[in-house]
Parts: sequence; structure tokens; C-alpha cells
Amino acid sequence: MSDAVVAIEQLLSAYCHRVDRGSAADVAALFAEDAVLRPRYDGDYELSGRAAIERWYAWYHEHFRAGVRHLKHLVMSPLIEVDGERASGVCYLVATAVAAGTGEGFYATGTYHDEYVRVDRHWRFRSRLIEVEWMVSHATIAETFPPLGFPR
Repeated sequence: MSDAVVAIEQLLSAYCHRVDRGSAADVAALFAEDAVLRPRYDGDYELSGRAAIERWYAWYHEHFRAGVRHLKHLVMSPLIEVDGERASGVCYLVATAVAAGTGEGFYATGTYHDEYVRVDRHWRFRSRLIEVEWMVSHATIAETFPPLGFPR
């Protein structure tokens, strides 16, 4: 596997962690200055530039993430094609969380369609299209694991 593919996979993982626990600025820093974000599940529009992307993630954090606990984004099956200082890729996503108000757990699945660019030796998102195909509630949520009965 090429160093570029490994670095892009690290970018994908960093995105998940920062969306779940970082600030909007942390997430936006993963995008090139002139990047484009298309959160298709929120409507048919796009945001251009890192500043606009940061504003969108600030809104997302305030209107979605603030209302959930245990948010986890996972990416799977990344297919990445590198062409010099640019690359493209697609991967699947699964996101899980617990609604803070109701305690109801849910998960969603979708697809990320990406273009990447190397900027100052670091891979960044050049464009990201986010599609969410479906979301479903979990039947049982265990926020704390039942005691195992370890003898003390």
C-alpha cells in the first residue's frame, strides 16, 4: 500500500474523531482552503471554502451533536486512487449515537465521495459529498455495562 493511501486513510479516521469530539475548526482544518462540502442529506446545496465549511460544522455541532451522547462515526471499505498530488475515493460510513433527550439509540449508514489534494505534504479534502441512505433506532441501549461480578 502506498504512503499516500495510508495518509489518506489517516485523514478519513481523523475526520471521524474530529466530527465526534473536536471543534468545528478542528474538522475544517482537514479541508483545503478552497474545498467544497456537499452534505446531501441536509439538502441539495454546497459550501465553498474552509471558512464556510467551519461555519457548517459549528451549526452541525450546535444543532445535532449537542443533542446526542456517544456519537461514533466509522468509515469502512475505502477505495482510494492516487494520481500524483491529487486523489479520489469513496468509502462507507456508519454513525451511532444516543439521543440525549430520549435515551434512544440510533445508527445511520451512508457513503462519502471524496477528492483529496496534498497541501504542504499533508492530504486534505478537496471535496466531500456526504450521502446518508438510512437511519434506524436501536432496540436496546447499554450506556453502562452490567457488572461482571469480579471478586474484589
